[in-house]
Amino acid sequence: MSRKLTSLACMLAIGLLCSVQVAPTRAAVISGTTSTVTSSADLDLNNIIYAVNLGDTATTTDQIVGGVTFSRSGDLPAGVTLNGSSTLGPAAGFEANLDGGGSGEDALEAVLNTLTFAAASSPTLPLITLDTDNGAEYRLQLLIYDAGYSSGRQFDILVDGSLVVEDEALGLGNVMGTSNTFGRLYTLDFTADSDETQVTFGFGAAVGIDPNPVVSGITLAIVPEPASMALCLFGMVATSLVRRRS
Repeated sequence: MSRKLTSLACMLAIGLLCSVQVAPTRAAVISGTTSTVTSSADLDLNNIIYAVNLGDTATTTDQIVGGVTFSRSGDLPAGVTLNGSSTLGPAAGFEANLDGGGSGEDALEAVLNTLTFAAASSPTLPLITLDTDNGAEYRLQLLIYDAGYSSGRQFDILVDGSLVVEDEALGLGNVMGTSNTFGRLYTLDFTADSDETQVTFGFGAAVGIDPNPVVSGITLAIVPEPASMALCLFGMVATSLVRRRS
């Protein structure tokens, strides 16, 4: 076989290897973490499929954060649905101020400043439904900011009915009622088990802490299959070796 044909065969092999879909063997929920948000650099904005700025459908606007457009609630992207729940802007004097009054984080502050929530008397909890591919791995990010409405907040987070966070204060404690210099981020890696994934929020159980769930923004990103990435890397190395021999 000539060198040209050998090189062509390797390139075809790369295409086949990269297209291999490996069936997931991990549990639906892989891992979840909470962290502080003080700038857009704290977010993972790679491979984003959906990004939504939650809040009042009449007044929220599209915001570009780190090059990613967070669509306003009144114009949700295809593949995203949000059930009926209450919305608010920030309480007077508690607008997010991540960078000491600078303009560098205005878009992220605007996302944090509006939120959707459920009042304790409401039977309808916030519910976000996202179109997903069965078996694909995703990274979900929930942006949370109290906006000065409570000195503490604690609630549950569920994905497809499975409790992933129970009575989680998300590190807010009694801080969010007195500080507007940060928000909180909940990041969840999971493998979808159907063509849609539902994210719901439940009331917290702790006495003396506001149990009403709130969320200001949400992103969903596709996570490349590690096995497929390794196969692609192998194919590229093989092609490089062939070219060196040429």
